[in-house]
Amino acid sequence: MNHPLFFSKDNKQEEFPFQEDLEGKSSSPEQLQHKFDQWKTERERIRQLFSERKLQEARKPMIDQLSCFIQALYWANKRRVDNLVQWQDTVASLPVKPVNTVERLEMIFNRPAHFTAWIQLNELFSEMEKKVAGYSRFPRQE
Repeated sequence: MNHPLFFSKDNKQEEFPFQEDLEGKSSSPEQLQHKFDQWKTERERIRQLFSERKLQEARKPMIDQLSCFIQALYWANKRRVDNLVQWQDTVASLPVKPVNTVERLEMIFNRPAHFTAWIQLNELFSEMEKKVAGYSRFPRQE
């Protein structure tokens, strides 16, 4: 699970990315919605950091919000985040996701302190929220 972008040796926070998943807690629709709401709260603050060219200050909140998106993506597919080392294969196999999710996330993973990463993350959150709303209204018949 330990991806270096999210888990560094000097990370001594009380809360950490994917905490709910690591503790084995199951997600609810309310928790999923909270991830989307959290982005809506944080996105303008992060955008402002980029507009002020405070790229290194924007890096940490971008990584935090990237972890929120990944959780939302997994939770929308009724999965827990369990392996971030090989996340590309897992994300590629998820049925509910925005178009080109793997490629877009790779770009964010590689350059979280760039404004283009913020643009992609903003679009991914927006598209994912629409997918979740449509999917929950009209679930697939198996």
